[in-house]
Amino acid sequence: MYQTPRPLGPPPNYTARRAVAATGAVLVLYLFFRIVSSFTGDDGGEERLSAETTTSTSTTVVALETPPACEYLDEQSIFADEADWARTIVDTAYALPEAYEPPDLVSASGAGYSAEFRVRSLVIDDLDALRNAIIAADVPEVALLAAYRTIEDQEALFALREDELGFADAAKGTARAGHSEHHLGTTVDFRPIGATDVDQSFGDTATGQWLEDHSWEYGFVISYPEGQEAVTCYKYEPWHYRYVGRELAADIQASGLTLREYLWHWEVTGTPPGASTSAVTSSTVAGAADESDTGDTAG
Repeated sequence: MYQTPRPLGPPPNYTARRAVAATGAVLVLYLFFRIVSSFTGDDGGEERLSAETTTSTSTTVVALETPPACEYLDEQSIFADEADWARTIVDTAYALPEAYEPPDLVSASGAGYSAEFRVRSLVIDDLDALRNAIIAADVPEVALLAAYRTIEDQEALFALREDELGFADAAKGTARAGHSEHHLGTTVDFRPIGATDVDQSFGDTATGQWLEDHSWEYGFVISYPEGQEAVTCYKYEPWHYRYVGRELAADIQASGLTLREYLWHWEVTGTPPGASTSAVTSSTVAGAADESDTGDTAG
């Protein structure tokens, strides 16, 4: 049967369709772009300012403070407490108080030497180790010539030397009362066994050479080495050794300084020779526009 055809509607609006399609494409691209930027940190060119902080450390070795010229003064040593036995400066200018007396004096027999000599108890173990090392080195053993000495005994000894030699010559080899390292109870004088005294030739003997090379390993240092009279203020005494402990003795040996130089620098600067001071500095520099986003926000 014949049907009547439907009436035709308005023609399609292709312009509107194209606009809708274009808008959809733009939205898809925008969403794609935001997804990508969330992974890459790119915020689409939005600029932000950045600041960069740098930290640097500078190290400076403290310049060596040399001790003053030798003078005959009576200044009290700064580290004059018995607990500061390793750092106490005792020389021609610095003296110990008249009442100074080590609190723990014991017989040197505990280290295998004559009981007539006394040292501080803290010296005994290493003095004994030193004696045994001399024996093990197969060099002639030594005895003690002096150890702890009271201020009164030192006064009598110096008076005797002054009568014999005059003040100037006596002072080159004998300390005045209060100025002797023997007051510390940590200093000993060695002598060859069988000898009643000792002189500079002891430094040329096998034992004298061994002591010069190895005493520091046991905590002892030679106070008045050869050729350093202008620095130590006393003539060369290869028999005179002061105990400062193994760690400090090793540091002094490594420094190449005399005991007086080492202790003076330490006293003046508050740091051992060769020590360095460090300074940490920080600076913050504002950067130019930064197009990267680290995810941090100012809060």
